[in-house]
Amino acid sequence: MIDNVNSGKLGRWSALRAMRSLVRPRYVSQASAALAQVGLADRLSNRTDHLSGGQRQRVAIARTLLQAPRLLLADEPVAALDPALTTMVLRALLETDATNVASLHNPRLALQHFERILGVANGRLLFDRASRDVSINDLDDLYRGPPQRDPDRP
Repeated sequence: MIDNVNSGKLGRWSALRAMRSLVRPRYVSQASAALAQVGLADRLSNRTDHLSGGQRQRVAIARTLLQAPRLLLADEPVAALDPALTTMVLRALLETDATNVASLHNPRLALQHFERILGVANGRLLFDRASRDVSINDLDDLYRGPPQRDPDRP
């Protein structure tokens, strides 16, 4: 798994450095720390193909943490995780120096962890507010969508 997490550095390494790291892994302590942030510190030497879907998702997050991006775009980063791991992973992402933009289909998670909420439906921005200014009714309306027309009524 160390190679999988270290692949987050490939964009900054030469091909020779990357090949050397396959033989003698580099950044072991950093990769281990990233795995610890997502609850997988004890899995550093495991093969990724032997992990569950949720564990693989957390390895991908650890790889991202090792990259230390300035902008992090995450599409359902915690979809396969239980509530405790969800909190752990979201905290790890939000503790980075990156600007985080996440697509979450759980509005309560968005309200709990993010400073701003953008409501988007059918490719249109419906609202952009501080999370403290978004009500559960706003989110219910967003997920319910516009009222449907009755095809039998003119």
